[in-house]
Amino acid sequence: MRSHCGINGVTQFGDQGFISATLLRHGALLHWQDILPSAWFLEFSYLDKINPAIANNSYDKSVRVCYSLGYPKFPQWPDLPIVRAHWHVDQ
Repeated sequence: MRSHCGINGVTQFGDQGFISATLLRHGALLHWQDILPSAWFLEFSYLDKINPAIANNSYDKSVRVCYSLGYPKFPQWPDLPIVRAHWHVDQ
């Protein structure tokens, strides 16, 4: 675990890096994106900017997984139709 937690200036993606490395050593690393239809996945943000397809509500409605890389994080998501329809954030 030490090699994945930033000790001695080494950053290896924390717990996710540890899990991925462990699964790879056992030959069992699959990603949902590799086995499910790509149309099911939608990235919410691109480097601190909202995905334009989400901002104007034109994304493919067959999406099943909406994920965020970077910012905004889930509690900071703006008031958009997809957010109102699927997430409740306690303020």
